[in-house]
Formats: sequence, C-alpha cells, structure tokens
Amino acid sequence: MIFLKHKESNPNISGYSSIFLDSLRLLAALVVVYVHAHDQWIQATDTSLGIRHLGHTSVIVFFVLSGFVIAFTTQNKNRGWKQYLQARLSRLYSMLLPALLISAIIEFTIFYIDFNMLSEYTRGASWPRYLFTMLFLNESGLISAAPPINRPLWSLSYEFWYYIIFSLFFFLEKGWRTYLIIVIFCCFAGPKILIMMPIWLAGTYAYNHHREFNNSIIAWFLVFASIFFSVILSFTLPIIPFELGQEPMFYSNQFLTDYAIGIIIAAGLLILPMNRPSSLASKFVPIFRKLGDLTFPIYVLHHPFLILWRTLFGYQVNDKFEMWTAIISVLFITSFLGVYLEGKRYLFTNFFKWLLNLRFLNNWNTKYSFVMLKQQVQKK
Repeated sequence: MIFLKHKESNPNISGYSSIFLDSLRLLAALVVVYVHAHDQWIQATDTSLGIRHLGHTSVIVFFVLSGFVIAFTTQNKNRGWKQYLQARLSRLYSMLLPALLISAIIEFTIFYIDFNMLSEYTRGASWPRYLFTMLFLNESGLISAAPPINRPLWSLSYEFWYYIIFSLFFFLEKGWRTYLIIVIFCCFAGPKILIMMPIWLAGTYAYNHHREFNNSIIAWFLVFASIFFSVILSFTLPIIPFELGQEPMFYSNQFLTDYAIGIIIAAGLLILPMNRPSSLASKFVPIFRKLGDLTFPIYVLHHPFLILWRTLFGYQVNDKFEMWTAIISVLFITSFLGVYLEGKRYLFTNFFKWLLNLRFLNNWNTKYSFVMLKQQVQKK
C-alpha cells in the first residue's frame, strides 16, 4: 500500500515534523515582515500586488497550522476545558497586551515627531480600536477596527474566535443548549470570521485524518511541493470574489481563493511524516522550537516598529538597502522583546488560572468532567 492510516494512536509531532512546523511558521512570519517593509519602501507596481498576496497567504499558513496544532494538543494533551482556555488566553494576551501598549506608545511618539507620517495610519479616534482589539472584537460583524499602525492584529481576532467555537464543540455535551451557545458565539464572531473558519478547520482535519506514507522521501517531497504550489497559487490565482481590504468583508474578501490555498497547505500536513523519532532531529528540536516561538512576537510587533524606523531615520523610496536595514533592525528588536515577554508569560497563565477557577465556573467544570468520563467509556 502507498499509505496507511494510523488507527492505534494519535500522530505525534516530534523529530523532523516538529522542526518542519516550527520552521514553516517562522518563515511565514518573516514573509509578512518583508511584505510590509516592501509595501512601505518600494513603489507600488504589479509585482508589489503579488507580493502583498503572498503576505496574506502567510496568514493562511498560520490559520492551517493553528488548526493542526490545536487538534494535536486537544487530542494528546487534553487536561480539560479550563486548561485549554488558560493556555489559549495566556498565549494570546501575553503578546497582545504588550503589542497594544507598544503600538500606543509608538503612535504617541510619531504624533509629536511627524504628524504627517501618522496621518497615513489613522482613521478617526484611536482608543476605540485599541479597546475592540483588546476584546478581540475588532473584526466582529462587518467592521475592521484594528489600530492602523498595527494592522496585522486583525488575524488575532479570527484566531480567538476559532479557539472559542472549537472548544464549545469539543468540550460541551452535544444538545440543543450547546448548539444555542455556539450560535450565540458565532453571532459575536460575525460573518467575516466564520467564512474563513473552514481554512482553520482544514488544519484540524489534516491532523485528525493524518495518513502516513510508507516511503518518507515521497511524503516529504509532496509536503514541500504543497507549500511551493501554494506560493505559486498566491501569485497566479484570480482574486475571488473581491480584492482584499474592501468593505464589507475586508480581510475575508478573497475567501474562495484562500480556500484553494488553504486546502493545498492542509493536504501537505495530511501526509506530513510523523511518529518517526530521530536521534539526530531530537538534538535540533529545542533550537527550532525557540526560533518558532519568536513567530508570534515578530508578527504582532513588527509593523509599528517599521513605521517608527521610517519616522526616526527617514526613508528613500525604492532604497532596498535602507529597507533591509530596517527589517534586520526590527527583527532584532522584536525577537529580543519576544524572549523577554515569553519569560513573563507565567503572569498571564497564573491570572487566567485564577480567573477560570472562580466559584461560578465550578458547575461548568463538573459537567465537563462528566462529559469527558462518558466519552472515555464510549471509546473503551
């Protein structure tokens, strides 16, 4: 047989598969940084439009990877809905709140140094945008309200609602009350977020239906081919149904094009060689894990720092040396901040642990324990 479906146990992310996933998410973040720097330094051309689409494709990669990893953690490290929310919320807020604070400080600084520069990144009052983003409501409904100085924060709202909706399906006992709760949360999320959720779910499908090739060389070839093909598609596929950024769907405008790219990426993860431990790869896994962990801070912090660099040092249009100097400087700063903030993540973990253990949530935990016990009995 060409491939076999694993039935005995859930696939394990380790060895070269772990290195690949960490490398892919870091590469996607670096592509986003380059695209945003290119957008600010290089004069717009037809090629620039294709590069912008590549940046959006990188976010599609994030969505698929997120669904894949969440499926892995809930299947293999499931310790209950409280621990799930604690992990997800502490991860999001440990970077989001510092990103909002830093963005506000940079916006305030640019206001006094070069108001004309700031005027390119303002659309009305700023403080409601910071508030909506802090509550993950900046992309709910038909609005798009992330601070313009830090536009990449739009995708965090999508991620948050995918985490929440998925947890309701996974942890709550099925019934009309649960479905009513899910509908209510879907209404809070809004159509823009929901219409892109199949891309995230494609990642969960890729893990839950993972297939293992007997020939790992062929498998790896197909995995890398899927990534390469998705890059080609980002430049060549027609934008369907609408161009990015237009009302009312904004970052969800080209959802049909994104579906095609997301499916190709998920197809690669579907056959990702897993359950193949390697003593050589295991030596490098911790290194690539630490590099992969820089993805989040680089993604949420790079945009305001690029704008600040232009404000402090000036810039010349089409000066690629200057652009790369800014990119390297911003990557150094955001990586340093990322390492520091990761060391403070325990503060958010402890806070959400306290919050989720408040008395009014105890009944939910009791019901959840009953549901999980019943599921385990059914499996046996």
